[in-house]
Amino acid sequence: MNIQPGKLLSYRHLRWIVASFSVAVVVWSGYWMIVAGQIYDRSTMWVVQQQEAGFYINWNSFDVSGYPFSLDVDIRGIVVTAPTQWRWSADDLKVHGRFWDWSEFDVSSTGTHRFDLTWRDRQRTFALNAKSLKARIAVDGLAFKAISIQLTNVDVSDRQQRLGGLDSGQITLKKRAPRNDALELRLQGMEITGLSQSPFGSDIARLSARAELVGQVPASLTGDELARWRNLGGVIELRYINLGYAGIDLRMEGTLALDGELQPIASLTTRLQGYDSIITVMQDRGILGGPEALAARVVVGALSTADPATGEPSLDLAVTLQQRTVRAGPFVLGKIPPVIWP
Repeated sequence: MNIQPGKLLSYRHLRWIVASFSVAVVVWSGYWMIVAGQIYDRSTMWVVQQQEAGFYINWNSFDVSGYPFSLDVDIRGIVVTAPTQWRWSADDLKVHGRFWDWSEFDVSSTGTHRFDLTWRDRQRTFALNAKSLKARIAVDGLAFKAISIQLTNVDVSDRQQRLGGLDSGQITLKKRAPRNDALELRLQGMEITGLSQSPFGSDIARLSARAELVGQVPASLTGDELARWRNLGGVIELRYINLGYAGIDLRMEGTLALDGELQPIASLTTRLQGYDSIITVMQDRGILGGPEALAARVVVGALSTADPATGEPSLDLAVTLQQRTVRAGPFVLGKIPPVIWP
């Protein structure tokens, strides 16, 4: 076959390009296989290291895929047993990482999550099912930075009964400083079956909150660990809580801590709107008679002011918790039972 010089040169260039690409594919494939193997090896080493802290982690299968540009880990039948009397297990856990960026990982899960909790020698088992459960985890080397979890169509139950559900939610935990963690949550469409006998019903329209834990996170919820945390200046700074329930809008902020007896104490400021709906419900249910409902409206109306942003009447009160007694302004709302820590 007679090939012209120009075409011969182009043919040789094409062969070099094909050969170079083939070599690059082989090299990249080998590198990907090495990294995939290292992921399993490092995960196994990490599991062994956690045993020194009392955490035992097992799984039924651990598969790595995602070639050529990502790393996807599929863990089936994972079980985590902690030294602080809890156990978590999941049917399936998928981790997705980008080959060129190791600072963030995406996690998703299907099936059932089970939580076994032991409190004062009493064990309870909870099951959580979600249509969608996704999380994004940010790290700095081996140090944890943040996690953001998104859930939809959640159902929670224990061994005896259904406990409630959730339409959608987002939970974010950030390490803002070595001794200052921030937690933020936004929940929509909650149902708590334990409130079904309440005159206001079991459905909570929304709940959002942001809190900061000041001080080193306690290793466990034992009396010794909590006392150490408190003595080192540990408190919870509640930046805000916004609750929409039974026609009311409740906003709250303040500080939570533990007293010398390791009982909770709090100093909060609250703003309540829509309180008239509470009085109406209580009147309709026969909890308040007509004269009592009228007196409640007069008293609450006298204490309320107009919200400068919306013009709606608002009731601003200082809420405190001391010596297990809850007070809202001049009113004593009642006492709470003592908390007995392990």
